[in-house]
Amino acid sequence: MKRLFGKALLIFGVWALWVLPIFSSSEAGEVLKIGLITGLTGGTASWGKQVQDMAQLIGEEIKEAGGFKVGGKRVRVDFKIYDSESNPTVAATQTEKAITEGCKIIMAGPQSAVDFTASEHCERAGVIYVNAYNVLDKLAERGYEYYFRTCGDISVYVKEAMKYFLWQEKRTGVKAKKVAIFTNENVVCSFAGEKYFELIPKMAPHWDIVGNKVATYPKDVKDFTLWLSRYKSEGVDLFLAIRYPSDAILFARQLRQMDYNPLALHGVLGGEYDPEYGQTLKWQCLYVTDTAYFSPMLKLPGLDEFNKKYKARYGTDIPNNAANLACAITVIKDAVERAGSLDEKSLLSALRSTDIRRLGYEKGKWWFIIPEGCKFNKKGENIRIRGVTTMWVDPETQVPVFPSEFATEVAPWPRPSWKQLEKEFGQKYPLK
Repeated sequence: MKRLFGKALLIFGVWALWVLPIFSSSEAGEVLKIGLITGLTGGTASWGKQVQDMAQLIGEEIKEAGGFKVGGKRVRVDFKIYDSESNPTVAATQTEKAITEGCKIIMAGPQSAVDFTASEHCERAGVIYVNAYNVLDKLAERGYEYYFRTCGDISVYVKEAMKYFLWQEKRTGVKAKKVAIFTNENVVCSFAGEKYFELIPKMAPHWDIVGNKVATYPKDVKDFTLWLSRYKSEGVDLFLAIRYPSDAILFARQLRQMDYNPLALHGVLGGEYDPEYGQTLKWQCLYVTDTAYFSPMLKLPGLDEFNKKYKARYGTDIPNNAANLACAITVIKDAVERAGSLDEKSLLSALRSTDIRRLGYEKGKWWFIIPEGCKFNKKGENIRIRGVTTMWVDPETQVPVFPSEFATEVAPWPRPSWKQLEKEFGQKYPLK
């Protein structure tokens, strides 16, 4: 009973927090309620905190601006957050609660299972659902009428990684010859491997795929030595994969131990992008690249100002999930103001006709900070979204290197050898 009472207090406290005036755009008049279902407790609480923080910051800016301008008047905007407890079953209950409480637009996640469940409930209820975070491809394959994804699916980021490799080849004249698609056996990772396999004949027919297949390894892998010995003897000069932080770190360490120097060490979304990667590998992480959602250092109008504001309040640069939420809120604002009404059919029609090219930040007005805009296809997928390739320049810092028009530095290709890196940076960033 005490546990149930504690949960009730937690849910009530979270609900009450999110209807305080500070998160609203004005004090009276028509209200647009936007439900955010995220894990404030449980395994994804750190992600939920990012969502909560960005919603608080943008909510305050919208309030200061007087709300959204809808049909010649100002409409108050309330972000209401619901704790999924990082549990899909709880997310279903909280989604129904958000619908009952009049949320016209709902977002859930970043956890994929929570997103999947919440979007299902919204579709049945005829409530607009915006996926701001999740890359799982099958989310858009259900033929839902009310579903929109403002970030990309995993296919987007794999294709962007391919574009990066080919751009480097053209820029330097150094081409990969033999590649290995060697990825974690996780469902998303394996799908990414299959996407690489599908794209290479179309985009890089000069690459020879080892074994002409996707090779996978167990999630709890303890040693890559046998695989790497074989790949080194076969002359593999580029690896294509998504990895978890633990196996990405092990992979890099064992490449160094074998003095194996591929053209690049690159990931998509996963381990190579995680802060743990740099903190653990020290100098070994330098010039490693990864294609993911975002970098707070992108050359975009106003982004530096926005990032400083976020960092001053929360102590970190804008993280992925917060950036994705900012973009989704921008898309919603754009649609609401074009619709000129909070009528569900008008909002749905306006979202379908979204056509955003403007990038950057403007206080209280615009938070689209991920290239390259937004336009939805019939499945509700954003066909304009692009990944951002970043590079480790020290154990704490990743900078954008691609797309080149938004980048601040150029990554070396080939990557310097392990011996060169140790000689230059070993004392500056010593291993533990």
